[in-house]
Amino acid sequence: ELRYGNTLMRLDFVWLRDHCRSASCYNTKTNQRSLDTASVDLAIRPQAVRADETTLFLTWPDGHVTRYGLEWLVKNSYEGQKKQVMHPRILWNAEIYRQAQIPSVDCRSFLETDEGLKEFLQNFLLYGIAFVENVAPTKEDTEILAKRISIIRETIYGRMWYFTSDFSRGDTAYTKLALDRHTDTTYFQEPCGIQVFHCLKHEGTGGRTLLVDGFHAAEQVLHQAPEQFELLSKVPLKHEYVENVGGSHNHMIGVGPVLNVYPWNNELYLIRYNNYDRAVINTVPHDVVRRWYHAHRTLTTELRRPENELWVKLKPGK
Repeated sequence: ELRYGNTLMRLDFVWLRDHCRSASCYNTKTNQRSLDTASVDLAIRPQAVRADETTLFLTWPDGHVTRYGLEWLVKNSYEGQKKQVMHPRILWNAEIYRQAQIPSVDCRSFLETDEGLKEFLQNFLLYGIAFVENVAPTKEDTEILAKRISIIRETIYGRMWYFTSDFSRGDTAYTKLALDRHTDTTYFQEPCGIQVFHCLKHEGTGGRTLLVDGFHAAEQVLHQAPEQFELLSKVPLKHEYVENVGGSHNHMIGVGPVLNVYPWNNELYLIRYNNYDRAVINTVPHDVVRRWYHAHRTLTTELRRPENELWVKLKPGK
């Protein structure tokens, strides 16, 4: 055991040998481990241990010396990770988001300046949504914008695609039916992290976009019924995409819980919520099924609260 500040750490000797950052054990140029973990004696104990105000020193049986900064140990120990938030966020409902008065980022600033890109990323990482304005209303210009954020992922639809209510693909999004709140690509084994939507053309009425902070809704479930939050984070479900339309033949299955959390600190990082694409529930025993439905209903109730709904009308250029 080792205490530093307010953190009491329990550190295993094999772990301490395995994570040595000396030049012979770790390549700082590639940020990769050089030490062969299988060569470490699983009963290893240091011959000498000492610590000063900032550093832990361990001398191993072969004479190798390992040095750890105590701040590094706190940051990287299990006890330290439990206290850390991987992704700081601002949870919101419609009123909170409107009061924040988050400005859209101008396209030129976004594409040409680090400040514009930084403002966009801050908005997205804190709130989960961000807007860019004055984009040329073409797929090509939208792609340039998307590449400024990250690489574009290849999918069964391609990397960039149009969709409208023509049922050209076997998905409800290609119909005139209103869509309830949901997350997309739940049938991918790794659902998309960022989606870019650009309304290139719209005539007539309707066409509003409904945005809801699922992390805020999940937080309410955690406070109201922590056992239901736990169930939603542990029961694996199948989501699927089955398509036999217009020459496209696809059957994709993604497996995972509705709420995906880091197991060491219970921090939520991904939501799979799509009642359209959820497949048959056959992954849990009978005594869990009804409890899961109750938990899912609690989350759905939070997601459907009118005060959580942010309605946005996208237009060409935004």
